[in-house]
Amino acid sequence: MNRNIFGVDFHDRLERQEQNLANEMASEYGVSPHEVKKIKKQISRS
Repeated sequence: MNRNIFGVDFHDRLERQEQNLANEMASEYGVSPHEVKKIKKQISRS
């Protein structure tokens, strides 16, 4: 499936936004971005 619409890859933009959010939260709370993703996954499961 082609994710590129009108020359814009919207999925790429969403993935980058999520990564930037994880990096921002990690720096704010003094944890690694990997730990932030792990915590978010645990929260969404409960």
